[in-house]
Amino acid sequence: MRGKKSALGLLGSLSLLGWLSLLGCATFVRPAEAVLVINEFLADPAAGLAGDSNRDGVRSASGDEFIEILNYGPQPVDLSGWSLADALATRHVFPQETTLSSYQYLVVFGGGAPQFEGIFWQLATTGALSLNNTNETIFLRDVNAYVIDQVHYGSEGNDDQSLVRYPPEGSLPAEGISLIFVEHNSLPRSAGAAFSPGTGVDGKPFP
Repeated sequence: MRGKKSALGLLGSLSLLGWLSLLGCATFVRPAEAVLVINEFLADPAAGLAGDSNRDGVRSASGDEFIEILNYGPQPVDLSGWSLADALATRHVFPQETTLSSYQYLVVFGGGAPQFEGIFWQLATTGALSLNNTNETIFLRDVNAYVIDQVHYGSEGNDDQSLVRYPPEGSLPAEGISLIFVEHNSLPRSAGAAFSPGTGVDGKPFP
């Protein structure tokens, strides 16, 4: 969680994606052939243990930030040397021999000592993800620095919960292929939970 930009600086730097975010729309851009996506992210952990997304018993404004990647393709993908970045810098480089299986999630936490069983997770290699609460862009790049996926969000990231890629209610559950991001607890299957790192919104593996 980094401090917010001034209104003047924000307006002066807005792209089309930024204006869409000011209207409350988290947006994404990715190549049509990509099968790995940024599926969920938490930029603004809630106060107290309600924001303890990594379950280490301590709420941390930086350590409990996370970015979740999903491989919704039929083949495993070698992520060795791939990276996660924001608009300012690279925040995580996936270690060698990091392989994401088909229909598997991988969560990168900002820090702390995550306590999970059966969840594939890593800690940010730079020591933090440093996500802005508002007006931020997250990039997933391959080993050649090619942008595989990117997400831009505005003020909707500043609401004590994650944003998750998900189809409109009434659609088939299809995390990974959705065109929109929504607030996590707005989905009935979340049962009011604020985030679900490493699982579907209902706390279960890929649907």
